[in-house]
Amino acid sequence: MRPQTFFPTISIRNARHISSTTYVWDNMIVQRLTSNINYFAKANLIKEEDVALIKNDLMMLMDHLEKIAGKGKHDNTENSTT
Repeated sequence: MRPQTFFPTISIRNARHISSTTYVWDNMIVQRLTSNINYFAKANLIKEEDVALIKNDLMMLMDHLEKIAGKGKHDNTENSTT
């Protein structure tokens, strides 16, 4: 059974069907995102369970991006990524 996630993963799954995908990431995006998540958690605007789900989603996303960055292609379709 797939673990529960906080964010829908539809867009990442569909990206592999595009013939060529380019990912552009700011070098501070992960730090800013985690800072925002911590802010909302400390303000009691999101629950600790949700923080754990978001963390899990981010780890899965980073693992996925690392795999396709190293290979330069999506696993299932062999479409290129940059």
